[in-house]
Amino acid sequence: MPNRFPPAIIALLLAIAAWLLANLALAQTDEVAPADGSQKPPLPDAATETTTEEEFGATAQVVSPTSGATHHNLSQEQVQTMAGTGGDAVRAIAILPGVARGDGDTPFFRGSASDESQVFLDGAPVPLLFHLGGATSFFNSQFLESVEVHPGNFSVKYGRATGGIVDIKTRKPRTDRLHSTLQLSLLDSSALIETPVTSTTSMFAGVRRSNLELYFDHLVPKDVFSTVAAPVYYDYQGLVRHELNRDRSLEVMAYGSRDSLHLRFDEPNAASPVLSGDLEGLVEFHRLSVRSHAKLSESVNEELSVAFGKQLGVQTFGPWQSHFSTFDASLRALYQIAFGGKARLDTGVDVQSFRLVGSYYGPPPTQNEGNPVNQAPPGTVAEASITDTIVQVAPAWFAELTLPLSRRFTQTVGLRTDYYSNLKAWTVNPRLSTRYEIDPDSSLIAASGLFSQPPIYYQALENFTNPNLSPFHAWQQSLGIERRLGGLKLTSTGFYKRLYQRVVGTAGGEPPVFENNGAGRIYGAELGAEGELTERLRGSLAYTVSRSERRDRNESWRLFDNDQPHVLSLVGSYKLGRGWTLGTRFRLTSGNPSTDIVGSVYDARIDQYRPLYAGINTNRSPTFHQLDLRADKEFDLGAIKLSTFLEVMNAYNAPNAQGYTYSFDYKKREPARGMPIFPNFGLRGEL
Repeated sequence: MPNRFPPAIIALLLAIAAWLLANLALAQTDEVAPADGSQKPPLPDAATETTTEEEFGATAQVVSPTSGATHHNLSQEQVQTMAGTGGDAVRAIAILPGVARGDGDTPFFRGSASDESQVFLDGAPVPLLFHLGGATSFFNSQFLESVEVHPGNFSVKYGRATGGIVDIKTRKPRTDRLHSTLQLSLLDSSALIETPVTSTTSMFAGVRRSNLELYFDHLVPKDVFSTVAAPVYYDYQGLVRHELNRDRSLEVMAYGSRDSLHLRFDEPNAASPVLSGDLEGLVEFHRLSVRSHAKLSESVNEELSVAFGKQLGVQTFGPWQSHFSTFDASLRALYQIAFGGKARLDTGVDVQSFRLVGSYYGPPPTQNEGNPVNQAPPGTVAEASITDTIVQVAPAWFAELTLPLSRRFTQTVGLRTDYYSNLKAWTVNPRLSTRYEIDPDSSLIAASGLFSQPPIYYQALENFTNPNLSPFHAWQQSLGIERRLGGLKLTSTGFYKRLYQRVVGTAGGEPPVFENNGAGRIYGAELGAEGELTERLRGSLAYTVSRSERRDRNESWRLFDNDQPHVLSLVGSYKLGRGWTLGTRFRLTSGNPSTDIVGSVYDARIDQYRPLYAGINTNRSPTFHQLDLRADKEFDLGAIKLSTFLEVMNAYNAPNAQGYTYSFDYKKREPARGMPIFPNFGLRGEL
């Protein structure tokens, strides 16, 4: 095993310090006036409390979060010129505390897997967050009001997840005049329009398409593949907003995304002769949503939303194939009720459902995480097939009461209950968070709660896997401090998570293949600082130290596949003047745990070598480090604003080996290099 890492000590010391400070502070009477004789102003009405923030190009009135747990917002000024993100607000969440380096899907929050977190757009779950493993997100950031990240201990308004939450909200279309934007870059091209339609109606629309096919042929190894169709992605979004009256508005939005790739093997693979034919991937979704905001009275706000759409997926890997189409629908009703002057009750319902029709032929389903057999070459594993129609409905009810017990002390108590139709199971999740204001610039935060999540649908199929599975759970605790220091926001949080009833594979993969017999433990601490250092210089620092472990059945504890003990990011941007802005981002993270292949056995029945593995996750990939640089120049041409940028990702071409590739007999191996240096040049014009 790797040397034992000490984050438990750091997290424990941080937790003890936070609790001691909290107890000392609570021992004092918080109603005493400040020494200077001034009086702290009373809290505004809870139902209408807002903060004005510059969010993604618009001044937004953002309702203050009800939960006291740690969360992070990203501002447009911080994102627009951030190196390494292409100005994409969703990609920028990788710089936040508690966020580990991901695999192009939903990020890893506080030592959890990507499929243990959820992403929402205006209250509806998002099926595909990034194009092509992280090139850019599915929704143009210029149309977003905010991106809020909850790495853990999130509100009961969110559920069906044991990791973290990304909550993306669109903004109102501008109503002053017609606005249009055209952007061209090596990565992709996009066109946007935004305009008032009538005095009470406005709209925006946008479309984006990749440009990778222009040079992809030069990147494909010709001795392995011939290109049939280069990778292409596109997305679109359109929203119409209508003010029905002063107290009610209605929004209708359509959006979608598509990614496709098709390669052909020139000849059978040497290590896996059964690999021949095509390598193909296609995933797309299209969605329509309707959302209503209403002020029912001076103390009651209502938000209703419904979203539905279709998703299509096709995967071909040599002889293995997977095809599915899904119709999904979601509904959310949220009521905010203020009473007693400063207290607030948030309550509502949240329903998610889908109908999937699909077929699959390939390796039988096995435990994804902590199972190196998943990486075994085709021909050395068994195969299975299934054609099925799956229907799932998951309704939920939640209620969250926020009580300002005094001018400094706020308590939030929440309860959420979910039902899962395919499992015929209920979960009840109580959650609690506390915020104590030491002074106007400093707050102590404590949170604890239970979080539940259903198994992945294919793990609980009748006559294929185990329909008797139950939801699994995470008990989360966190303690932290937030402080404003001039233009800086400083955060420090210690966290602990205990996972139980995890879904793991059965011993030897015997039927019913999966069982609720796994556990996990995650602990660590997060440090963050961000803000304006001078009028021209803005920066942020995030550092997370943690350890994430798992136990399968009655086996010994081992490292989680994506355990990253150290995650550091440094971001800065500097306004030189005359329209010039320079940006930089540096990331340093521990390599993921790995399982070495220590030998092989020749199998004459299939004429292939079978790998022999060392202990699971007893080694670790090399440390990941990457520097990204960006330069922006704006030209003010009156009614037209022209800007250009040059972004260089992995500026010093760090190799960043991500695993290994092996010879046919596993006697030789070479590191699999990550993304090389990639320059992206772009031009944007705005009217």
